[in-house]
Amino acid sequence: MPAAIAVTASVDLALRRAFSEASVRLQPTALMSSVIAALQGMGIEVAITDNILVMRQGQTEFNTSLALRNFSKRPEFAAFFVLENDHPKTWTDEHKIKYIAEHGDEKYRTLWQSPVLESGVRVLDPNMPFSDYENLTRSERIAFIREYGSDAVGRIHQKSK
Repeated sequence: MPAAIAVTASVDLALRRAFSEASVRLQPTALMSSVIAALQGMGIEVAITDNILVMRQGQTEFNTSLALRNFSKRPEFAAFFVLENDHPKTWTDEHKIKYIAEHGDEKYRTLWQSPVLESGVRVLDPNMPFSDYENLTRSERIAFIREYGSDAVGRIHQKSK
């Protein structure tokens, strides 16, 4: 993995939102500085210009959603993303045995107790249904609150009643 770099809050928030809009779910353990370092390792600059996330390689600017979707599909960066519903509850017995043999029962127990994450994430939207909000990870909820404020969370919770 490339070395971690400093990431401003505006770039972090914009990039997380762009991943959400591209329906790409980051692993809860993924560091945005590592993601940006990986992009920079490919020669891609990530910046905020006029309050818009801009990704460019040399003089070429990318469609952000398409670039992030393609970035998430590269095998060398798979550790950053939830690519499929890869939870022990969906595994075969053979897969469970193999995982425990390779990683140990403590890591398996931790994985088993973690929430089931779908591979795609719906766009963070202040009008999302309560069930979609409940499926967000902690970091996605923090990004949601930063973007829309706690009032939006209250409105979503009112929909559940």
